[in-house]
Amino acid sequence: MTPAVRELVTRSAEKAGFWAIAAARGEDGLQMAREFRPAAIVLDVIMAGMDGWEVLSQLKSDPELSQISVALLSIIENRRIVFALGANE
Repeated sequence: MTPAVRELVTRSAEKAGFWAIAAARGEDGLQMAREFRPAAIVLDVIMAGMDGWEVLSQLKSDPELSQISVALLSIIENRRIVFALGANE
């Protein structure tokens, strides 16, 4: 996510009554997940370094993190690819 989108998602979550933090890189997000054990993660598929698919894979393969709900939020032009990879909306 761009910094502006991260800010928008964070502010929206906080307005809804949630405490929110954001990471710009997948590696940082994984570390924050381990440290804070969030109830949910909003994850962008397209990131520099470790992409969102790798982050999702690591989250779901870690027994301590696998139960965290993950919502993917990304702008991808090819919807067929997204649905073929298992997204339902």
